[in-house]
Amino acid sequence: MRNFAGLPADLKTAGGAAEWASHFPDYNSSATPEFNPLRTYSCQTCHMAPVTVQGCNKNPPIRTDLPLHDQTGANTWIPEAMIWLSGQGRLRGGPLTTEQIEELRDGQQRALQTLRWAATIQAETAADGALLVRVTNLSGRKLPSGYPEGRRLWINVRFHDAAGTLVAEVGRYDPPTAELSRDTRVYEVAPGMTRDWAATLVSVGYDPEMPLAFHEDGTIELTLGDLASGQAGNFLETFHFVLNNRVQEDRRIPPYGLQPAEATKRNVLPVPADAYPLLPDGTYRH
Repeated sequence: MRNFAGLPADLKTAGGAAEWASHFPDYNSSATPEFNPLRTYSCQTCHMAPVTVQGCNKNPPIRTDLPLHDQTGANTWIPEAMIWLSGQGRLRGGPLTTEQIEELRDGQQRALQTLRWAATIQAETAADGALLVRVTNLSGRKLPSGYPEGRRLWINVRFHDAAGTLVAEVGRYDPPTAELSRDTRVYEVAPGMTRDWAATLVSVGYDPEMPLAFHEDGTIELTLGDLASGQAGNFLETFHFVLNNRVQEDRRIPPYGLQPAEATKRNVLPVPADAYPLLPDGTYRH
């Protein structure tokens, strides 16, 4: 938690988590005691952003810092999936009404705004012609956040000639196959399970036929028993986030001010350890 005035320049970005405080030039003065400096850079600055409204007390004044009780996250895919399933007659609970679809669309727009608040991206050409890209985490937690097994963020760059023809691309994603070209930086976490832990789970009663990996056609590729017996090697990345016991890789961008001691306490260290070098003040590069 930091005062807005004490944040580095790259976090004082329009649309960032702390940006709203820049609208209050007297934020740190005694003339505005209603403003709490602890709200300038926290979870609430994105998920409970301040708005200009009247409170619910009798004859309340207009205030510019009342938190909007809107807990919208960053998931834009689920509403689209629900609308599609409804159109196919396959949504559990019956088809959506026109009003419900409109509400889901509104939720998508709020989620998109949350994503826009989360980061900035800047690109410039170096003297040797290389393209330098800088992604800055503007949120109060790792980027991307949420369920780590299902989220990843990457840089996609397309090169066009003077006629607009695509001549090269890095970070290409193919939606039908979900295949990502890994010739670019990918920000993600890879949690999984070790062979020894799988054997322990089987010994205490977990079903050795529990699926851990699937083929593209949906059939089971590997089970808990396969990992426990060594048929799947010594480590396997899995979607069992409750049962997983190891993070094989975590290249998500740390939040501003994250210290190694705090990251160790919260089990959110970068993996490998040198994925993000420390800044002069002892915190991770954000």
